[in-house]
Amino acid sequence: MKKTVGKIFTLAMAALMLLCSIPASADYGIAPANIAITTTSVSLEYEGFGVLLCYGDTLVQPGYTAKTKVELQQHVDGGWETIKTWTKTSTGTIAVVEKNYAVESGYEYLVIATHYAYEDGTLIESYSLESDIVDLT
Repeated sequence: MKKTVGKIFTLAMAALMLLCSIPASADYGIAPANIAITTTSVSLEYEGFGVLLCYGDTLVQPGYTAKTKVELQQHVDGGWETIKTWTKTSTGTIAVVEKNYAVESGYEYLVIATHYAYEDGTLIESYSLESDIVDLT
């Protein structure tokens, strides 16, 4: 029994050593997330009378500049088309886009918000989020 436990322990340690031997500089296509961006949100709400409220915000850590791009998209012929884009770059740590926009009924809509963080004008981090779909069909 002691030999079996010893063999299992030895195999486990060998496997652990193999895993630990992967070089730290290896590029596996994985980038660190949330280096500078701390909080994001995106939403699309129907306000009534054919008006949508399009919203996106980006909050970054101090020392970085936030930028938010909000794209309103309409579902047409099986695909999504951008019909309006707004962009806000902060002078501080938060960039908010909040716009009402009149749309046609008979379509589905969604918002894509792209969140950016810059340091001294250099892009540090970015990613996009989609809102829920608003169905006006």
